[in-house]
Amino acid sequence: MHYRYTQNCSWNKASSYRSRTTSFPWTMSSHHRSGIWVQKNKNHKHGQHKSKGTLHNQQKGRVVKPGVGKRRKDQAINKIVRKNQKAQKKALRDFKSFQEKQKVDSVPLDILIIPLCEQISPEKFLDLLRTTQNEEDVEMTEKSVNCVRLKFPRFKMDSVFRVANLGDLFGTLDLAKASDVLLFLHDPFEEMSAEIGSVLSSVLGQGLPAAVAHCVFIEVERDQNVQVFLKEKSEVKKSVAKRIEPWFPDASLEFVCGSPDISTFLFRISNMRPQMTEYREMRPFLIATDTVFITENNQSEEGFVEISGILKGGVLDVNHPIHIPGFGNYFLEEVRVQPPGSQSKKERDRKVGTVPPASCIKANPNEQHSESEDVEFDENPSEDLIDPSTVVSQKKRTVKLVPKGTSQYQAAWIVDDNDDNEAGDESEGAEDDAMDVEGGDNLDQECEKMSVGSVPEGADDELVEEQTDKEDGYDGRFDEENEREAYSKAQAQRMDEQFPDELDTPLDVPARVRFFKYRGLDDYRSTQWDVNENLPPDYARICKFSNMRSFKKAALDFSNRTTVEPYNYVTLKLKNAPRKLVDSSSPLTVFGLLMHEAKMTVANLSLNRVVGFDEPLKSNEEFVFQLGFRRFRCTALLSELSPGRLHKFLRFLPNAGHFVASIYAPIIYPPTPVLMYKETSDGALTLLASGSLLSLDPDRVVLKRVVLSGHPFKINVRSAVIRFMFFNKDDINWFKKVRLTTKHGRTGEIKEPLGTHGHMKCRFDGQLQSSDTVLLKLYKRVFPKWTYAPMLTIA
Repeated sequence: MHYRYTQNCSWNKASSYRSRTTSFPWTMSSHHRSGIWVQKNKNHKHGQHKSKGTLHNQQKGRVVKPGVGKRRKDQAINKIVRKNQKAQKKALRDFKSFQEKQKVDSVPLDILIIPLCEQISPEKFLDLLRTTQNEEDVEMTEKSVNCVRLKFPRFKMDSVFRVANLGDLFGTLDLAKASDVLLFLHDPFEEMSAEIGSVLSSVLGQGLPAAVAHCVFIEVERDQNVQVFLKEKSEVKKSVAKRIEPWFPDASLEFVCGSPDISTFLFRISNMRPQMTEYREMRPFLIATDTVFITENNQSEEGFVEISGILKGGVLDVNHPIHIPGFGNYFLEEVRVQPPGSQSKKERDRKVGTVPPASCIKANPNEQHSESEDVEFDENPSEDLIDPSTVVSQKKRTVKLVPKGTSQYQAAWIVDDNDDNEAGDESEGAEDDAMDVEGGDNLDQECEKMSVGSVPEGADDELVEEQTDKEDGYDGRFDEENEREAYSKAQAQRMDEQFPDELDTPLDVPARVRFFKYRGLDDYRSTQWDVNENLPPDYARICKFSNMRSFKKAALDFSNRTTVEPYNYVTLKLKNAPRKLVDSSSPLTVFGLLMHEAKMTVANLSLNRVVGFDEPLKSNEEFVFQLGFRRFRCTALLSELSPGRLHKFLRFLPNAGHFVASIYAPIIYPPTPVLMYKETSDGALTLLASGSLLSLDPDRVVLKRVVLSGHPFKINVRSAVIRFMFFNKDDINWFKKVRLTTKHGRTGEIKEPLGTHGHMKCRFDGQLQSSDTVLLKLYKRVFPKWTYAPMLTIA
């Protein structure tokens, strides 16, 4: 070992000592490694600025001239200057908030009273407000059946109290949108009825843009045991709060029974301010206090209508149309503006008998573009097409040959050869089929023609009397047609839930003809679909935004326009308005339209189903919508609320959860609340869903899916023979390139047809089970139908 080792060493005299010693094994393992207790010094903290070395590395030899370059944002300024800037910004914010508060305080506060019990008398509540205060503190300047204006100088409060008519659903909703404060009156002894509950659900569904107050009102004269409840006010509040918890989870209740409670109640109301929401700030609105019809001919039904009220919300453009719910859109002739009167007592005394002069703003007819919601459109129908209005639907009667003496009940069970024919062959006369039967002359002697569905001659009188008695009873009030339709809908919805989108391949029509408009997709989420392909003719009547945000911003820019500022007393003079505007029993609410809001487009509504209506409803049925301040009837195209470019079509309205309804509707900029109703047979409206406007996008692609199913006939590892999906060879070759899937998660493809009866050889990515079902999914784009019809109270 020693000899071998000495030969490996270098003993040259020119080599150094280190070169001689590095060859030894004990010197190679003598490297020192530091332990965990070695001191580690912190890096130098040079602050937020860059160090000189970092700047030197970034410059890379470049020389920066002094005074050239961008000014640093974080340049140090003097402490006094910083304090001055902060004080200026605070003063500007305070001045703007003071101006807004001064504008709001310069006009009366609109308070809508909604009694949540039929036994509550809002008139007695208003009488209590007047009588409990001193006479010098209360000033009543206006009183009508449902409107009272009261001033309370002690609380610096000027308010207009209006009572909602819960029998008029839409009138209550319009007043709730335009009011500043919603005051709900609760009765501690009575429960809320179902009708009032439905109205309350609609009010909450469209949103509460105003402040909300809850009052537990007790009438001493009506309630005998009121003294018992007055001693336990806290318990009464708890019981009422628990009762209204489904609608108002965190409600703050005020107890009102006499003069001591009124002072606390008025103090709280006086400190309330309307909440500034974008929906109320975008467009102007007012509640009419006076309407006058002006015409040269007293017998004319159209003329000028002057509507007076306090303008609130956004800025009113004189040249744009206005919308009155229930009456439609109208253009303005002129607007007379009068600033609101002073609210302080000193200024009122100083200006006794003086009225601020009113300024008249004329509208420019050249700038009033006639943008109608109902656009005239000629579809140029072909002469070969049949007009559906000229076709009279008649009940089809089947004629059979039956032996003589056969009753109607027995004739219904006799099977005829014509029953097995297709639907197209049923239109042929049954008499021609009877003439082809051999021995027809002899058969006519033994048989007679009987029309199934009609009572034959010589029927028993007892049967007729029995049927008459039933009709007078329960069967007389039974609607068999509606019952049959409801049963078919329920059965179809149940089948769609168990087997979604599955259809049986028709036997009489080739599948390539029946599903000619459908196509297969490799990936439903990532597939590109041409949005301009095969558009319906109705798309020539609508508008499309290239960038809706920029159009909305331009619509809210009122520079270089003839406008009227809000919080002023205005008189709107409408052109070509009907006389029924003046004769309306409910208070009128007026909303100003923004630019392009009288044109049509495709509106996509994001809705959430409301609990309380369980009947199955199909897509493309007629519904009643309230989109913002508009109400109309139309059919809706239902689809899923899903991310991505493609969205699946829904055949039925979902029982719970969110969905999207696509409709043709006038343009209205979001955010906008939406309510969806279904009209029953007796004319009542039932709330189905509530939500908001999702988008104004005609390019939203909704795909209708059809699933064709087949079953394994023979299985050989990954290959299988599938049957019952198609019934001829040509259909298999037509859909050969469409990918197959199974309910157990396998994917595959069609290899080739086997024979001419619809069997085909398929190959999958794994072993196929005999209990599995093979699916072929096809898609096509669907569009909403043009059935827009505004709900107007005038013909």
